[in-house]
Amino acid sequence: MASRFADIPFAPSVEVFELVAKFNADPHPNKVNLSVGAYRTDEGKPWVLPVVRKVEQAMVADDSLTKEYLPITGMPEFCEVATSLVLGADSQAIATKRAGGVQGLSGTGSLRLAMTFLKEQCGAKACLNSKPTWGNHLLMFRHLHYEDIREYRYWDPSTKGLDFSGMLVDFRVNIAHACRRAFRVGSAVSYSLQVLVNMFRRFNHKKPAQKEN
Repeated sequence: MASRFADIPFAPSVEVFELVAKFNADPHPNKVNLSVGAYRTDEGKPWVLPVVRKVEQAMVADDSLTKEYLPITGMPEFCEVATSLVLGADSQAIATKRAGGVQGLSGTGSLRLAMTFLKEQCGAKACLNSKPTWGNHLLMFRHLHYEDIREYRYWDPSTKGLDFSGMLVDFRVNIAHACRRAFRVGSAVSYSLQVLVNMFRRFNHKKPAQKEN
């Protein structure tokens, strides 16, 4: 009897993970892994930050920590500290209770939660992705049926750095559309960030209509 899963087609591979598999299979002694952006030793092995090892050991030795289920939105203390780290301890948004956080599983899992929330609760139909971006990010937008998937310039191959001028132009064109990813600054200096902040402040976003119960 054939398996009921026999006719399910394989999903296309994600390029970066396919590249990692090829790297691992390559027997060349002087190969260098330039795929996933993670810390490595001189031998090319994963390198865990010493502070991470220290915290892990402290957690193992802490008998007050349990394996109890967390609330659906995650550990409240963690969400509070993370929000303060991102916005600043003196943030007016935090002081007026207009900011909060939700704990997710990994970066991709957290992005999926945000994408779903924006689509289902806020009625988002458009998104703005850096070019390039991870292939699985685009797949999630498509699976959630975002209608307008756009790109903004991010990488400049000629300088091997941030294409700030191109990104600024694309932001001005697409500022009214939904933006889903955290802005990774790369080599952008504080002046560049201030230009972005000033530009965003000039736009007034209308609040979506409240849904009736």
